[in-house]
Amino acid sequence: MRRPKVLLAAPVLFVLLMRAAPSQAQNHASSVSRCEEIVSTHSGMGPAYRGLVRNEDYEFSVYVPKGLTGWGGVAESAPFHGFTIFLDKQERSCIIFEIHIRVSEDDTSEASTGAAPVSLGMAQGWQISKSGLVQNLRLINLVTKFTFRQRGQIDDGEVMLIAPEDNAEIAKARYKSFLSSLRFGPQ
Repeated sequence: MRRPKVLLAAPVLFVLLMRAAPSQAQNHASSVSRCEEIVSTHSGMGPAYRGLVRNEDYEFSVYVPKGLTGWGGVAESAPFHGFTIFLDKQERSCIIFEIHIRVSEDDTSEASTGAAPVSLGMAQGWQISKSGLVQNLRLINLVTKFTFRQRGQIDDGEVMLIAPEDNAEIAKARYKSFLSSLRFGPQ
C-alpha cells in the first residue's frame, strides 16, 4: 500500500526524530557535529532495524552492518523516516540515515562545493568530509546526501557518519559497508 504523496505529519515527525537536520547543524561554529546534536534517538529507542532493511514507499534496500542495530526512535506506528546506528556504547560514533518525500517541487537538493559523486543505485548522491575539534574531542563527519526520483515523488535524504578521529578507520569501514549496500530503485 502506497502512502499519500503529501504527508502533513512528516515534518513534525522528522523534527521529533532529529533535533536538527544535519545540514542545519553543520552551520555551528566548528562546522562539525556530534551525534547528540543531531539525533534524539538512543540505543533501544523505537523500532529496531537489523540485517536487510527494505522500504517499498521509498524504494530502497540497505544492510545494517552485522552485529549492529538501527534505532528508529519513534513509535512503531509512525511513518518511516530513517534510523540511527550507534557504533559505540557511549553513542559518540553513529551513522544517521534519514529520508523524506520532497513536499515542495521548489525545493532542490544540490551538491555542496567540493562534494564527490556517489553511486546509490538509481539515486543521485554526493559526499563531503569534515573534521574538527568539538568540546575537546576531534571528530570526523562524512555526509552523503541523495535524491531519488521515482514514480510520482522525489525522495531526499542523507547518510551521515559522526566519529571520533581515534576510532575513524573502524567507523569509516562500517559507513562504507552501509553505503555500498544502499540501493534505490524497484526492489
